[in-house]
Amino acid sequence: MEMNLDRYFSMRSWGKKYHRFQIGPLLFSNKYMAGNYLHMKLYKSYLNPDTYSKFYQFHLNYYQLKTSGSEEQFFQVFWDTVNRGIWICQNHPHSVRATKRLHKLLMVQDFLKTIDKWQLTFSRDELLEFKTAEINELNLKVKALKSQLSAYKVDYKIKCPDKESIISLMLQIRNLENEQGSQIFKCPGQSTWAKIVSNYFETNDAIPFDTALNYFRGKSRIKHETLNSHKFH
Repeated sequence: MEMNLDRYFSMRSWGKKYHRFQIGPLLFSNKYMAGNYLHMKLYKSYLNPDTYSKFYQFHLNYYQLKTSGSEEQFFQVFWDTVNRGIWICQNHPHSVRATKRLHKLLMVQDFLKTIDKWQLTFSRDELLEFKTAEINELNLKVKALKSQLSAYKVDYKIKCPDKESIISLMLQIRNLENEQGSQIFKCPGQSTWAKIVSNYFETNDAIPFDTALNYFRGKSRIKHETLNSHKFH
């Protein structure tokens, strides 16, 4: 575990305003003891499940102001530091003080598990179970989406001798105006028209979406005689 924990946790400093969430003694503090200072702070009675979130956020704000590190990195260090304190207390099983401190640190550990967005607190088996459940959930979503898509899939496409005839008609429909000169069919993009042609019409072969899109974007031109032969009257 990283030794210079003073980058992660705000320590008390002589001559500066003191916040009750800061760690360490007012005098003769040692930055290499920041981990121990954190443990001692967590044993305080005013730190409990009601204040853990504020305490965590206080030091996270300090860390992100002081460095360019991520919350994930901060969380990992906080978690590791608490676990080290638990290990120390567990190696003094006959100490009443250690037993009380262990209880406090286990409560902090439980709190950290509730805000773990990265599964850093999971055991290998827990992580495997979580990922399996996540994969199963995604598979169900994919299945549902496929079912929805199948409802929009046409069994038979409308056949036409050539794609230019289809597109010339759709271009005219797109540009139809009412008596006031306003466009009747309004659509901000060209891809919708191309999708209609590609999904619902075919010549001898399917009409690729990109091919249809080029016509609606003006990158491909309809022959003049084709356009005139399909004029709306």
